[in-house]
This record gives sequence, structure tokens and C-alpha cells, in this order.
Amino acid sequence: MNKKKHILVLPVNYPNPANTMAGTFFRSQVNALRESGHTVGVISFCLLRISELKHISYIDQLETNNEIQLCFPAVPKLQPLNHKIRTLLTTRLIKQYIKACGKPDVIHVHVYSAAGAAIWAKEKYGIPYIITEHYSHFANNQITPYFHQVALRAFKNASTCLAVSRSLGNTLEHLFDIKFTCVPNIVDKEFTYQPCVSSQYGKFILNVASLTKIKNHKRLINAFEQVTRQNDSVNLVIVGDGPLKNELQCLAKKLTLENRIFFLGKKDKTEIAKLMNQAQLFCLSSDYETFGVVLIEALSCGLPVVAPNVGGIPEIINSDELGILCNLSESSMAESIKICLKRSINKKNLMLLASSKYSHSTISKALTETYSNIE
Repeated sequence: MNKKKHILVLPVNYPNPANTMAGTFFRSQVNALRESGHTVGVISFCLLRISELKHISYIDQLETNNEIQLCFPAVPKLQPLNHKIRTLLTTRLIKQYIKACGKPDVIHVHVYSAAGAAIWAKEKYGIPYIITEHYSHFANNQITPYFHQVALRAFKNASTCLAVSRSLGNTLEHLFDIKFTCVPNIVDKEFTYQPCVSSQYGKFILNVASLTKIKNHKRLINAFEQVTRQNDSVNLVIVGDGPLKNELQCLAKKLTLENRIFFLGKKDKTEIAKLMNQAQLFCLSSDYETFGVVLIEALSCGLPVVAPNVGGIPEIINSDELGILCNLSESSMAESIKICLKRSINKKNLMLLASSKYSHSTISKALTETYSNIE
């Protein structure tokens, strides 16, 4: 039987006053570990943009929840300096945490850039750490020389290196010559199949993603326009916000689809889960995804998926029952949507398949085994 551990989690981001949806899957994993009997603490250091400076805060919940959070302003365009500030301040929070909660058995770092303080704690207190890597920029070759060295040091000093997909793990093994084990992200309990009444949006395709370049909503909207040429009864609902919102709304208007494409902005998990239970199909149009938490959330609600065959996506959509993988062209996405909309779907079966791989119990069991193997 695996011994229960005292685990300190250092996530690269976490729900905070500036963004309550930031890093929610880190919190989900923390909750799963606590449910399985581990003592879990969190030190979250959240860098704020200039527009978020009103949310500068220090939240000490050590007595009630073993958690400390510091929301701190980032220095624009000086990422190495931000990283050094983050590491220094997090080491101070670790000292405070140990004084209040005791020395953890292991530190679990999420994303290499949060590992500096864990390396310090390993050297000062002898606390081993593991690291889970999520960052897509390794595959896109967008890591600067400075952060390449930061990542190399983070991975080399870790007792175990994990990646959220085998695809990302292979990339990291090639770049750093270090073994990575795949432990996927977790799906939260809000996302489950619930028979739902009809929606105010009629029959619709759902997308949930930030409105940024890499998510490529332009591809999705143009593909949807091709679908509408043969289907006048389906709409498109897009959840998320970002810098491309106005541009995408203008594209919808240009295609005369402003009455069939609904931009809902940010929604919380409960609202997203409700939409997933109402939708006919989930469609992701990203150029790249290391994993795609939103895909397992959709599947857990019994919603089939159309998504590009890139990154870690084919590890999730690995059978026709779960959905269709398309290439990166608008026409391929449109044809895949048309096919998927005509299929008969067993929603309960999709939910069970997703739960067996990404549930709280499944992922916490995999992590417990990882912690137990640390010497």
C-alpha cells in the first residue's frame, strides 16, 4: 500500500483575483490528491499584466488550507528578470510554508519556469521534487536560450520528469536527453454527462478557447461557413475572450453569419459544462495543443470532438467513437464536422471512456505511485 505523503505544489499559475479561471486544472489535481488522502499545500506565484495591477495581492491561507498566493506585477518584456523575481520570492514563501506546515516529503512543480525555488529547497532542505511539463512552446521551438537553460536545470535536478502527453514527452526527450513519463491532465467533476433541455442557441457546435492566434478561430469560422451551405439548422457557440475578439466578430459579419455565431466571452466551469451537455459537437481548431484539457472535459460530458491531428490531440481522440481528427485545412475541418453531425452518439459511453483515463481517482493513483518511487 502506498504511503500518504505531504506534497507541496508549485504551479506556474493558479486561480487568482485577476483571473479566477487561470490554472484551474492545477487546482483540480490538488483536490484529487487531497481526496486520496495526501496532505497537499500550494504556493502559487501569479505574475500580473499592467492591466491587472489592481489585483496585486497576498493571500495567506496556511492555517485553513495550506495555501499561500502572491499576485505580483511582471516587468513588461523582461521575462528573465520576472523569472528571477519569481524564484526569489517563492523561496521566501517556502520558508514561511515550512515554518507553518512542516517540511513536505516532495515538491511537485508544474512547468519548468516554476522550478527555481524547488531546486533551492532541494539544496537547502533536502526535499526532492518532481516536475510535470505542460508548455507547448517546446514543440513550437519558441524557447529562448535563457529559458532553455532554465528548463535543462529544472529537468536535470528533478527526481522524476512527467509530461501531459506522450507527444510532448517525446519532444522533451529529444531536446534534453532526459526520460519523461506521461501522466495526462485531470478532468474535473463538474464535467459529466447530464441529460439536458434544449438550448437558447438551438442545435450548436461548441468551441471553448482563448481568442488568440494559436487557437485559430479563423479556421473554425471559415469551416463553419462551409458547413452552413448545406446545413441551415446548426449554429456555432464560442466561449472565451482574447485580443482577436473584434477581428473574429468582423469575420462572422463579413460571412453574414453574425446571427448564427455566438461569442459568449468567459464562462465558469459550471456554465461550460452545461453548454457541453447541450451541444451537438465540440470543435477545437488550434494549430497546436500539448494536451487539450477542454477535449477531455467535452468527452466527459458525452460530447464528440472534431479537432486537428496535432500535438497530443490524437492521444485523446484515438478512436472513431470519440470523434474525428482532421488536418489543418478549413475544408478538412468542415467535412469532419459534417460527418460527425450525422453520427449517432452514445453519450454515456463517451463519458465512461473519458472517466476511465482522466478521472480524479485515475490520475491521483498514477501520481501516488510516482511519489512512492522517489527515494
